[in-house]
Amino acid sequence: MSTQLDKIMHSTFANSKRFFRIVTALQWLLAFLGTWVILSKSDNACVVLAVFIGSLAVVIIQQIGKLFYARGERIRRAYMLREGLGISPSDSDLLDILSKEPAAVPREPQPIQGYYSSSAPYGTSKFLHQLHESAFWTSALARFAAYVNYSIAGVGLLLTMGAALLLLHTGNSGSTSPDYARLFANLLLFFLAGSTLSAGSGYWALSNESGRVADQASNLRQDETPDMVATLRLVARYDIALAKCLPLPTYAYKILQAKLHASWKEVCGKSGRSSY
Repeated sequence: MSTQLDKIMHSTFANSKRFFRIVTALQWLLAFLGTWVILSKSDNACVVLAVFIGSLAVVIIQQIGKLFYARGERIRRAYMLREGLGISPSDSDLLDILSKEPAAVPREPQPIQGYYSSSAPYGTSKFLHQLHESAFWTSALARFAAYVNYSIAGVGLLLTMGAALLLLHTGNSGSTSPDYARLFANLLLFFLAGSTLSAGSGYWALSNESGRVADQASNLRQDETPDMVATLRLVARYDIALAKCLPLPTYAYKILQAKLHASWKEVCGKSGRSSY
């Protein structure tokens, strides 16, 4: 059963990430299309229709991605209970999970040595170890993703503002100044209120909360008999933080996997894992 849950969880998260990557690509495409429309002064009906369809597609695909992500989170929680406390999902929940297994699975990097590293017997200590491990990985991956998104948004803002200042300084706007004003306003809105900056903020908040959960889980693990109620409260905080954010990007995992694996192994004397 654990192998099935692990496999379905990975494939569900992978599909969620695929849809969010499509959303990001469409948003950038729409931004470039809007820039072209302003610069070319085009009023082509086909272009207007393409922008409308693209915007509608972003909303629909984003909702599909959120659906897969919520489903993946549900499986992750069931898998964590199964691996940590030995509590298996009910027959109805298991049938529902198995019936919704994605048919097509995008290629994603796999854990180096299993999703969880603890080989301890079922119980609060193992459950807390899994939470500590998960929060450690999530905090590091989310922080890296936040840096990347903030950097992209920052570079975009600087280039946009630099181009606007250069245009004002050279005085080459002429009769097209209203068009340039629309262009710069459109680009500033994209980088200030677009998905890149909001994603960065979401990942930053997730990193901070996961880091706090990891620290508190580490402190609880110092007790020979960790408190189950306190552990469940930490698990709830971690689950809520994950639910508020986008899935962690694949590029962060690919870049940091080896480093985080070694760090966790060195600190805990166990094998590392991945986190989605």
